[in-house]
Amino acid sequence: MPQAKGEPVSREQIELRAYELYLASGCVDGRDLENWLAAEEELRSKPEQHGTALQKNSPVAAQRGKPRHRLSKSAAS
Repeated sequence: MPQAKGEPVSREQIELRAYELYLASGCVDGRDLENWLAAEEELRSKPEQHGTALQKNSPVAAQRGKPRHRLSKSAAS
């Protein structure tokens, strides 16, 4: 379900999008803060284009059931 305009972006949405960016960049370590900030900016600037559910063929959906890279606490703050 698409997010309503003006509705706040959740931390989970940002985390998922940051993880997609991490995967898209070839899993380059050390860019967690950069990915987090890019995801946050992207989701907040265009909230109507992003839903809370993962799309079936998204890189993150393909990783379900596998250990996930966790963002450091400094990136998540």
